[in-house]
Amino acid sequence: TSMLLGWNPLDTQELMGSNAVSYRIEIREGDAPFPDPGPFVLPGLGVSTFQINGLLRSTLHRIRITAINDASIESPVSDVLLASTLGTIPLPPDAPSVQVTPSGLLVSWFALTTNEQTGGRPITAYLVHRKREDELAYDAGVSAGSATSLLIESGLTPNYLYEMAISAVTDVGTSPLSAPSQKTLPPDGPIPTAPVATVSVDSRGSLILLSWQLPALA
Repeated sequence: TSMLLGWNPLDTQELMGSNAVSYRIEIREGDAPFPDPGPFVLPGLGVSTFQINGLLRSTLHRIRITAINDASIESPVSDVLLASTLGTIPLPPDAPSVQVTPSGLLVSWFALTTNEQTGGRPITAYLVHRKREDELAYDAGVSAGSATSLLIESGLTPNYLYEMAISAVTDVGTSPLSAPSQKTLPPDGPIPTAPVATVSVDSRGSLILLSWQLPALA
């Protein structure tokens, strides 16, 4: 992420001790020591802003500035400025893999680990979303906590293909859905129970009525 730094420039010869001045900007994360000299140098008279890119999200940074005139004379270092970058919602995880087991579908994925992936905030949960082949949208998802796999054992209809997707949750918000898994058939459902049949004959004995009770669906 980025941070725009601003300061009051040295704009008179008395303040600069010369005709022109440049600025050295040093920035460190947390309590890390400042290097000597700093890695950022911003030349130019009257310049008073500088955008620093590539910073870690949700991280405290310490910043200080030194003025250097065209005679290479350096000012004392400024007071240290403390500034924190903001956290963002996490990036979507990679597409999950799905393994068929005797009891259901085992969904696995890789954890988000870097500051860029997590948006600078701890991942509090992963949500596993499913979509049956005849459905247009994924469901709201079921939480796997901080785990990186989840066995889905219920709510699967045999002979229908399913896609799975993952989202990540932090205190900032929820990531977009990952790319979908490959379409996968769940394991075969249980063998249905035999129907309960009833036979009756009309009063004349000429008509046989056969009826039965449907077995429960898997």
